[in-house]
Amino acid sequence: MKLRVEQTALWVGEGSSALAPAGILAPRERSRASRLTRAFAEVYAQLLSKLDGEASCASVFASSYGEIEAVKPLLEQVVDPSSDVSPLRFSASVHNAASGRLSIATSDRGFCTSIAAGLETMPAAWIEAAGLIASGWSRVALVIGEEVVPAPLGSGDTHPFAAGLLLSASGQARVDSREPREPSTHIELRPGSGPSRVLIGAHVGTELLEVMQILDAGCPGEVLFSAGRWRIVIECST
Repeated sequence: MKLRVEQTALWVGEGSSALAPAGILAPRERSRASRLTRAFAEVYAQLLSKLDGEASCASVFASSYGEIEAVKPLLEQVVDPSSDVSPLRFSASVHNAASGRLSIATSDRGFCTSIAAGLETMPAAWIEAAGLIASGWSRVALVIGEEVVPAPLGSGDTHPFAAGLLLSASGQARVDSREPREPSTHIELRPGSGPSRVLIGAHVGTELLEVMQILDAGCPGEVLFSAGRWRIVIECST
């Protein structure tokens, strides 16, 4: 299934400890939010600003390992016989913590879901978005983000980021029909030929940022995901 890219949004942190502004969250909620949730919030707000008040939009939030920075200390507590696991920390460690906070912050009663699928995150999220559009949603806000995977689970040398795509069915009218007619950008998921393997601690950051660069440059292009098992194909049409 080929989907139309109506809008894009991107936030990239400068350094592993960077925090996104996340102005869509109330100050108290923002101070409690994780690095990943704040990155999601920043990009999600950019996508919502492109929608008119009557547009329907489902939301898909995706990351390779969810709230991994919150999970690590919980894992350390689990293996430490002298320590009890913190219920407070657990509530912020689930992979759909961000979607819940953002639904509340925006008073959004629409459909939203969260995905954490390691190196399969981009294809899994794309399939989810395509399924929602096929089931009747006019648009889907697909937001994919990553926070630094801490050692020893990862190298710890990456930067936090989030990228967003506002997607609709191919041939659907633009969000703002008053805009001059321009070439349309479409994105499609296709099978690749890479081997089946899992890299613990790796995530989709580099590949996803490459997709955003192609979209920003004006396509076409192709990016391999999941160690070559899947490829994202970007096309333009007039």
